[in-house]
Amino acid sequence: MHPFLSLCIENYIQMFPTSMYAGLTVHEGPELAYRIGGFPIANLNSVVRSILTTDPEKQVDEVIEIFKKRGLPFNWVITPESKPENLAELLQQRGLKHSSDLLAMGRTLEGLPALDLPEGFTISEVTSDGLLEAWARVGQASFHLPAQAVQLRIRQFERLLEGGLWPVKLYVGFCGTEAVCGSGLRLTPNSAGVYFVGTVPEHTRKGYGQQITLKSLQDAFDLGHRVGVLMSTAEGFQVYQRLGFEHVGTFQVYIKG
Repeated sequence: MHPFLSLCIENYIQMFPTSMYAGLTVHEGPELAYRIGGFPIANLNSVVRSILTTDPEKQVDEVIEIFKKRGLPFNWVITPESKPENLAELLQQRGLKHSSDLLAMGRTLEGLPALDLPEGFTISEVTSDGLLEAWARVGQASFHLPAQAVQLRIRQFERLLEGGLWPVKLYVGFCGTEAVCGSGLRLTPNSAGVYFVGTVPEHTRKGYGQQITLKSLQDAFDLGHRVGVLMSTAEGFQVYQRLGFEHVGTFQVYIKG
C-alpha cells in the first residue's frame, strides 16, 4: 500500500477527535471503526474502517444494527484496506446504496506554492463565534445541506473557540465582507488532513477553494507537519493535482437513509 494511502486512511478514521463535542461516539479498533455524530445527517454518522474476516455477513448486520437502534442515517466507507472483497455486495444486499467516490490524495508539504490571493479575497482562521457561524453557513450552502446543519456544525466545532492546541483548525474565506468559502484541517501525529473545502455556488471557479486549501497546508507545515492528505471529489481532482497532490486510492461511500 502506498504510504500516502495509509496516511489518508489513518487521518480519515481520526477526523473527529473523541472529545470533539458532547454526544459524539467514536469507536476505533484494528478491524472496525465508526463514529456516531448523533445528528440525523448521514455524513455525520459513518463506518470508516471495516476489516471483517471472522464472519463478515454477521459482522455487517451487527454494525448496521448499531445505527438502526439509534434511528440514524449513516455512511459506510469502503477503503482499499476493507474486507471482505465482496463488502460492497453485502452492503447493497442490505439496502445501502452507492453514494459517491472519494479520491484519496497526498503530497509532501515541502515546497508548497506561495499563496496568490485574488484581489479583495482574504482568509481568516476561525477564532470567534462570528467566524464559526460564517464557516458553518458557507458549508451549508456549499454542500447543499439542510438549514439545520448550520447550528449542528456550530455545536460540533464550538470547542475550537476555547483556544489551546486542539488538533482541528477551520478557515473561512471572504470576498470583501462576504463569506464565500471554507476549509478544515485535522492534525494527527503523522499527517495533516484537509476537509470541508467548499465554495458557495455564486463564487465557484474563482480560485478561492485552491487558495484556502493552500493556506491550511502552509499552516500545517509551519506547525511541523510534513505530509498533507485529503479526499477529493471528481470535481475537485484537478484543483488538487495542480497543488501537487498524487492520487493514491479510492474510497467508496455507501449510504443508508
